[in-house]
Amino acid sequence: MSDLEVFAMRLTVEFMSIDIENSIFKEISKAQIPNLIERSQFNKSRRKLFLFLE
Repeated sequence: MSDLEVFAMRLTVEFMSIDIENSIFKEISKAQIPNLIERSQFNKSRRKLFLFLE
C-alpha cells in the first residue's frame, strides 16, 4: 500500500469508529483490498505519517 492508501484507510476507519489497532484487519479481507499490507507494516506506515494525520 502506498502512503496515500494508508492515510485514506486510517481516515476511513476513524470515520467509521472502528478501533484500528484491534479489529480493522479482522473486518477487512484481502478480497476487499487486494494490496492490503500486514498489520505491523500498516502500523509502521501510520506512525511515519502521524504528523500528516493529526
